[in-house]
Amino acid sequence: HQYPGGPGTAGPRLPSNCSGGNGAGPPLDLSRFNITTNAGQALDGDEVTIFYQDGIGLYPQFASGANGSLVPVHGGVPQQANLTAHTAAVMRQLNGALSPGFAGIGVIDYEGWHPSWEYMTDPSHAPFVALSKELVSREYPTWAPAQVEKEARRQWESAARRFMTATLAAAHAARPRGRFGFFSYPTCYDALYDW
Repeated sequence: HQYPGGPGTAGPRLPSNCSGGNGAGPPLDLSRFNITTNAGQALDGDEVTIFYQDGIGLYPQFASGANGSLVPVHGGVPQQANLTAHTAAVMRQLNGALSPGFAGIGVIDYEGWHPSWEYMTDPSHAPFVALSKELVSREYPTWAPAQVEKEARRQWESAARRFMTATLAAAHAARPRGRFGFFSYPTCYDALYDW
């Protein structure tokens, strides 16, 4: 929904054909509520579309390898990402997925890790944290664990910021009229606290 004179756009990404909750009914007429939808009320289109981590760029992550081991993909961590190759992939993928005049909302859904080290606490984040510390330990083998942790955090947050900023810059270069952002950013991480 576009707020007149307001800061931007907000809205759920939900199917609007909801007869009895089974999605089998006719689509709701959302224009009555000043809500813009994709053609045919599709989940992805020229008004709003979402790109998941394997569908845009070369997202640093881990994959399952032989014998249950984890294997770094695209460097595994943002510190080892190839930003030149990543941004070229972002532009190539967006050029293939979006119409040349795309002026809608592009949501980039990178959820495998957080750019803030403080929130890298989920067990699924352990490989990212471990590799980040390992990289620092290789560079500074005599450092104490506290020094390694501090530097790993600094390097992680700096690289994550560069990665996310480069991703947005490439998206805007590919589709200058589009409005791109990351799913769930900014976030207050309030789910991590016991209120």
